[in-house]
Amino acid sequence: MFTKEDLTEIRDILLANKVPVASHAGAISWCEVTMPAQNTGLGPKKTSFFQALSITTQISRGTIEILSDLQLIKTGDKLGASEAT
Repeated sequence: MFTKEDLTEIRDILLANKVPVASHAGAISWCEVTMPAQNTGLGPKKTSFFQALSITTQISRGTIEILSDLQLIKTGDKLGASEAT
């Protein structure tokens, strides 16, 4: 990007138009992602998704509950397909 305008104005314009996007496989993580222990609200049919990621769960009141905090991604890690999902 080239400009002869004031850089602080350009920065403000860029930051005002910044939008979040979903991550994709192959991207490098710029922050840590931690999944807290909580009730997910998902039905029991989705347990295979958590089992594929080796996340310890139990069925509580008809929904899936994650039993312990889990750090999914560290800063600088390359994301795989399951992490991006």
